[in-house]
Amino acid sequence: MPLYDVADQVNHTMVEMTYKDFRNHKSTSQQLMKNTTKTADCGKVNWLKMKWIRYMKEDLDAIYVKEDLNDGEFKRVPVSLAKRRSKADALTAPTPVLYRTPQSIKKAKYQDLMSIVNDIPEDRRRFYQDMKQDPEESNSEESED
Repeated sequence: MPLYDVADQVNHTMVEMTYKDFRNHKSTSQQLMKNTTKTADCGKVNWLKMKWIRYMKEDLDAIYVKEDLNDGEFKRVPVSLAKRRSKADALTAPTPVLYRTPQSIKKAKYQDLMSIVNDIPEDRRRFYQDMKQDPEESNSEESED
């Protein structure tokens, strides 16, 4: 089931983001979280397969994850928080912007997306149509011809 169908069924509001809205939290997470590889029941966490990540106010010492949207319950990943001083420093430090410019994709991927863009709901097409192609790839292909 496509993500936008799930959002419509669950009555969520989708917020359009740009490259400026993404922040680099890598250093903050490294300072705060010491365990990110094992669930509470000693299972392994494969972050590449995660479909749903949830934080809960009532349990800030854990992250809850699902590898499949149809899974019943979330798996609890306890994170060992750092000492108070480093935790406070990490939380008050400014979070840098992740991308300074819009990201580009390879020409072949862009062409594939454009071949199916009419299958995407009209109100969401602009996101894909506005994607930038990798300029280095375009220049190298032109010089080879």
